[in-house]
Amino acid sequence: MGALGWLNQGTRPDISHAYSELSKFVQRPGQKHIDAAEYCLKYLAGTVDLCIHYGHTKDGEIEGRELNRLWGWVDADFASDLDTRRSHTGYVIMRNGGPISWKSVKQKSMSLSTSESEWYAASEADKQLLYLRIYA
Repeated sequence: MGALGWLNQGTRPDISHAYSELSKFVQRPGQKHIDAAEYCLKYLAGTVDLCIHYGHTKDGEIEGRELNRLWGWVDADFASDLDTRRSHTGYVIMRNGGPISWKSVKQKSMSLSTSESEWYAASEADKQLLYLRIYA
């Protein structure tokens, strides 16, 4: 799990959710958890040539985005944790063609609706965007 965590934080944001779910069972993993971790490692071995690219084209645009402009995606799934009924937030913030910040985490409070869950997720991503806009 330590190696997956290191990869998740450093270079492979695509395994953030899998890492988050597997981390819940570090103390007492079952065979299903070990199988899931092995599947994650096989996925990583099969996609070793995928990497994060930063750069720009001659016209100063990257995939239709302006150079040095922050943009990204945010999403939430309402009450996805069956034990606590808390929602899950995920976002990725991009700059110059590659992710510079990402997060996949269970929300701190229980949402009463899908809209509330989405607003919470948008707020979390917005805080990170504001920080990056000021200091990055």
